[in-house]
Amino acid sequence: MASGMPHTQDQSHNSTLRAVLWVGLAFLACLSVLLINGRPLFYFDSPAYLEQGSKILEKLGLFSQASQGAGGGVQDAGDHTVNGSRSAVFSLIFALITRLGTVTLMTIGNAVLIVGSAWLTMGVLGRLYAPQKSVAFLVAVPLVVATAGSLPFYVAYLMPDILTGILLLMIATLTVYVRQMHKWEILLALAFGCLAVVSHISHIAIAAAMVPVAAIGGLAIARPRWWIAPVLVAVMVLVGLGERSAFRVAAKSVASSEVVYIPFLTARLIQDGPGLEFLENNCPSDELQSCALFRALSQSSDPMRLTASHIIFETNPELGSFKFLTNQEQAGVAREQFSFFFRVLRASPFSTTGAIIKNTLTQATMNSVKMTIPGETIMTNTHRDYAGAQKSFDHGRLTMARGWLNVVNPVHTAVYVLSLAVVIFGLVMPGRLPGPLKIFAILCVLGILANAFVCGAASQPADRYGARVIWILPFLASVLTLFMTRVSRRGA
Repeated sequence: MASGMPHTQDQSHNSTLRAVLWVGLAFLACLSVLLINGRPLFYFDSPAYLEQGSKILEKLGLFSQASQGAGGGVQDAGDHTVNGSRSAVFSLIFALITRLGTVTLMTIGNAVLIVGSAWLTMGVLGRLYAPQKSVAFLVAVPLVVATAGSLPFYVAYLMPDILTGILLLMIATLTVYVRQMHKWEILLALAFGCLAVVSHISHIAIAAAMVPVAAIGGLAIARPRWWIAPVLVAVMVLVGLGERSAFRVAAKSVASSEVVYIPFLTARLIQDGPGLEFLENNCPSDELQSCALFRALSQSSDPMRLTASHIIFETNPELGSFKFLTNQEQAGVAREQFSFFFRVLRASPFSTTGAIIKNTLTQATMNSVKMTIPGETIMTNTHRDYAGAQKSFDHGRLTMARGWLNVVNPVHTAVYVLSLAVVIFGLVMPGRLPGPLKIFAILCVLGILANAFVCGAASQPADRYGARVIWILPFLASVLTLFMTRVSRRGA
């Protein structure tokens, strides 16, 4: 017995070393774009999140003179209004981490979140389907494969988008395996999901869309206690709504301001046609706040003025409209956007529904990482509007020239097509995969479509929204391949 102890200790030491190497490989793969670029990637909203969080820290008295500069901050929707489109929680975390170090710590945190959520999911799957395999190995392989797509770009991205895919993985894991998970695993998955829904407003809508999907998935797995998964997803939604409610209360009590949201939905309906037709038929009207936007749109005949992004953000008189309204009119249009949607839907149900379906399908095909790469316009505006921004938000090796995207984009597309083919093969071939794992795969794909529905229908189809979740496909394909091989060998 004594002679066997050193051998056992050597095996344990080797196993630990291999696990560390696998996890290290996963982290390096996730951080590969950051290492190549030499600094984080960012969007035009990134410094605005940082400034908003800095102002919150000042209000809390945690840091003095924490503000990062002028423009685009918390109170930027007009007098006595607060822009609610940016998450206060993400802004606060961003500012706090940055004050304690540099913005690069945010991207390292993104890598930790990705590896942690993958470890949770693969720990459950490995325990059920491959208990002899190292969890570190099962985590590293899918993550390394996923870095052949958009994943490392979003790890390096100073935006909350990395949490979208994490939210979908947690929902799929809880829906299918909640009965086999330990209590701490359930709580951790719930924590990941709640962090996601309080970090971006679109995540609340995505989680809400996944509640009925989780209910159907729960019924497909086991009828007893099928309701557990949809209840847990509903809890995530309620946490997100609670954060929004708390933000409204804080804005009113601290700044005596009303929280309003950028009217993406109104702009989307106008670009699609039904919204513009409704305004043409009902304006002028004292009861319809959006008529002010219609008047501004009528000042130009340029067809590009009807593009949603131009409606919201453009400051050129030939293309802009919303920015030329008074503060009171902007707040009125923003406040009315949800009621405006239902009025347009009642007036034109078929064309509105058709536009939603078209936008969802369009969004599902947009997955380039190009919107994670700040161009000259974003760079110039950031340095102009935010004091000291050049230290944190500046060019890296990948942003100096964008020609490499002409090579990367088709490679990524090939990875996604191949991954989808592997997923479909695993789903249709009998005896290759356990039934619950097939449902897990279906839920992940439906989650990608839910993201496309929310972002395409409520905002504007954009590569940023699609690419932030499409890395799930190569991740999922490698997961199915790992367990597909094992089940096939057993002749299951």
